[in-house]
Amino acid sequence: MPIGSPKSLSSCKRFFLEPNSPKQRQYEALRAYFAQELPSAEAARAFGYTPGSFQVMCHRFRREATPEFFVTPQPGPRSQPKKSAARDLIVELRKHNHSVYEISEILKSHNLGLSPTAVREVLKAEGFAALPRRLDEERPDRPRPTIAAVADLRPGDARRCWELDTTGWADLPDSCFTYTRAGRALLDVREVTTRLVAELYSPPPGAQKIFHRRKLSRLVRTGRRLDLFHSMHDNVHGFDIHYEVDLGAGTIVGADAVVSRLPYRGLCDEPQRNIAAMIATTHQSGAAPGAVSTADSAAAGPAIF
Repeated sequence: MPIGSPKSLSSCKRFFLEPNSPKQRQYEALRAYFAQELPSAEAARAFGYTPGSFQVMCHRFRREATPEFFVTPQPGPRSQPKKSAARDLIVELRKHNHSVYEISEILKSHNLGLSPTAVREVLKAEGFAALPRRLDEERPDRPRPTIAAVADLRPGDARRCWELDTTGWADLPDSCFTYTRAGRALLDVREVTTRLVAELYSPPPGAQKIFHRRKLSRLVRTGRRLDLFHSMHDNVHGFDIHYEVDLGAGTIVGADAVVSRLPYRGLCDEPQRNIAAMIATTHQSGAAPGAVSTADSAAAGPAIF
């Protein structure tokens, strides 16, 4: 790299006093407090932090084994053996119009277990578009909930609904805590109620719009703060989640949720309790600076939260 003309001493000074990158700004603020013994409030003000967020940053710094200011990032794996081994078969199956769920099932019979999500990633990398939604009569003959299967479904029968969910939709098992073995075990030791009804599994002939879902996501940046809002409301879900991120400190400083409906009360509540625990944790960067975006969509599908 060629050496250019020297920078002025003022520019060199500003490099330390007015850092541009978040990591350097954290380093200089912590150095001012711990090494130069600047009062906490003054160090926070000098580097653009609120007193509260700076205290959180100091708390984390004192407990980190190796603060990642000068750690050289290790490159991730450049190959994915499971995907590579299954790639040719995935491509061949998609050429015969198999869905990601069908491909995932076929791969299991070849001892090449990949989730539908992993199959979708391989197909996207190979340039395949998603298949158009198929009618029921166009789908392969697979076990699915039928009128007979739900004829004995009593309102509020959480165990029976859980069994219908996991047998009727191949992508649900292990997709979230509710559909894990641990979630299933809780059905035996605590009271679990559900809002799911038979019509969601097997709609009457000619019925339309049985399941309604509305989702809204919004990101708002104000200075060094990023607020993230997400809500989802449908027949069985009803929740609004909010996170507040201090972009300078790289930490979540606010986390709360309002939950009005869940498909399995007493079971789906388990992950909800972890939302407040996100406070003071490090966020994953990647949001565009100054971005304010909204997304509003409607979708239909099974209860998967």
